Amino acid sequence: GFLVEERRYSAINEQGSPMVVIPNSVEEFSALIGGFRPLLASILKLRVAESFSEKDWEAIAGYYDKITALQPTESSHWRMPGWLLSVNGGREAEGKSLAERKYFYKRGKAFYETGIRKNPNDLPLRVQAASTYVNPALFPELLLAVEHYRKASEIARKQGAERGSDQSLAFEATARKYERMQVYALARIPNEEERYKAYRLARRLFDESEQNHLPMLLCLLWVLQEQFEEESDRLSLIEIFRSESYAKRFLKRYLYQAKRLGYPMPTHSAK
Repeated sequence: GFLVEERRYSAINEQGSPMVVIPNSVEEFSALIGGFRPLLASILKLRVAESFSEKDWEAIAGYYDKITALQPTESSHWRMPGWLLSVNGGREAEGKSLAERKYFYKRGKAFYETGIRKNPNDLPLRVQAASTYVNPALFPELLLAVEHYRKASEIARKQGAERGSDQSLAFEATARKYERMQVYALARIPNEEERYKAYRLARRLFDESEQNHLPMLLCLLWVLQEQFEEESDRLSLIEIFRSESYAKRFLKRYLYQAKRLGYPMPTHSAK
């Protein structure tokens, strides 16, 4: 603020007429426009809509560079370009080359990661970034997704504690959801260390709450325990799935997902 004012008063010519002041930085620009930032951001978002209809991803990135400078704490200003550029610009469509797809994916990722650095407790931003990083149609970054899901679980529990007991159960359920997402991402990484982490977390979640007994987690527990536990220490099929009919139904669906997403394949049947 002081530097801007100093330049404003010094920008007077000898005749006493004001001269044009050109800001030298984003900080000076923000100080000059003050309370007009929300209005300017809204105007720029209209330009984004026009660029989106033309699939001009480069223009969208440029507009959101300005929008996020104007309102850096607004979550949607980071999430929207992350999604538009990474998902729309990065997917295989519209005749884009692989290099172009990767370029726009990285542009979108940069919005996610910069936004998270500036707003580390922004739960929706972390979760949307993680969901982009696990997308098999893009350029999966599973370890980075795991880290964001892990942090999202921590944030949800902290927010639950701050809101009080009347809301803590809902936030705890949210935290468990993102822990399950960690399992799903870790299990797709084709190395023993990460899949062992997936197994240990899946087993803990299974033991902690029946609310975690969802089909994908049950299937991964069934498959991964074969890799990491002696037969005598494994949970039985009935202990995991409750019935053979459920096991067969869930594992049939799992096999399709395993082939498509790279989950570990079972080497024993659900008999």
